[in-house]
Amino acid sequence: MEKILLTPKETIDYTESVGIKKTENTTKHTILAAILAGFYIALGGLGYSKVLNIMTGDPLGVIIGSITFSVGLMLVLIGGAELFTGNILLLVAHNRKKIATSRMLRNWIIVWIFNLIGACIMAALAYYALEDPELMEKIANISLSKTNHSFMHSLASGVLCNIVVCLAVLMSYTAKDGVSKIIISSFLIYVFVLLGFQHSVANMFYHAIGVISGEVLLGAVFSNLIPVTIGNIIGGSAVALIYSAIYK
Repeated sequence: MEKILLTPKETIDYTESVGIKKTENTTKHTILAAILAGFYIALGGLGYSKVLNIMTGDPLGVIIGSITFSVGLMLVLIGGAELFTGNILLLVAHNRKKIATSRMLRNWIIVWIFNLIGACIMAALAYYALEDPELMEKIANISLSKTNHSFMHSLASGVLCNIVVCLAVLMSYTAKDGVSKIIISSFLIYVFVLLGFQHSVANMFYHAIGVISGEVLLGAVFSNLIPVTIGNIIGGSAVALIYSAIYK
């Protein structure tokens, strides 16, 4: 009987092979896949915001909105896009000395930049296509609230976020079929959104709307994105290094 799920050791071995392949992709491939990932996560953020706006004042809004957000990671995992937060798992292959530090960092930098571009494309299209001032104000307020947090709050929130996201990616790798990948990853994504942890790429979308609407200054955007990105790296690194140490 064929196994439905990989073992933890097999999953980490598979994560290593994924990391090697990602660093061997052409620059064009990485750029386009990163733009798609930024767009997909922004789509999830847009859906989340729409639910909150429709169900303003209803506690169920956050629950349903959190489930809706998971669409973004589903598209990334099934569609093979390149997401910065998930790509922190390249550390598994790096820790096993299968990829050089320079190639890993190059991937992270390119993917972060083009995730930002993908998120901004989605933000601009949504802002002008939906013609929904109330929804745009809701998203701008989400952006504004994130810029009001302290550096340490944003850092710690980013750490917790990417612990959960990287666990979601790892757990999806255990599955061999699309339906199982979606089910396994969705529960974890739902949890991080429900708890309000900060995801750098999702924040790119919220902040893009904030800037377009004139509610948020560019300097404030990076005062949030920098600590959240650092936190995402720390959180994802912890998952990658611990698992690769356990399952050598």
